[in-house]
Amino acid sequence: MNRTLFLQVDFFKGCEADELSTIVSLLTHEYSWKGNTVVQEAFVARGLFMISRGFVVCTRLGLTKALLTQPHFFGEESLDPLGVDAPFTVTTSTLSHFMFLERQKFLGFLEGEPRLRDRIHKYVHRKEDRET
Repeated sequence: MNRTLFLQVDFFKGCEADELSTIVSLLTHEYSWKGNTVVQEAFVARGLFMISRGFVVCTRLGLTKALLTQPHFFGEESLDPLGVDAPFTVTTSTLSHFMFLERQKFLGFLEGEPRLRDRIHKYVHRKEDRET
């Protein structure tokens, strides 16, 4: 697990060591071929994707907004217990490798962590406000 990659997600920078350890244990590796839509705009994403290798294209309403590679990430809004829709469609433009944090597993962890649940909700909504 690439610690630098993981700590690119602002939300995780404020977590305690034991919380980080538990979250890291929930991560899996996911690979995706070129042209695969990983996240669909206006739907809740499957989870948080941290790009380990490859490139993805982010589009909104069909217009390209960004090209991302390591150490970027996307899908963090899906970690909000309220299920916030993705602001972009994200499609792989190369064979890609992600460190993936599945939404359902993370929400299970959050059930016992009300402080973190509130923090992620505030983080996602502050980010939404900056994007609009």
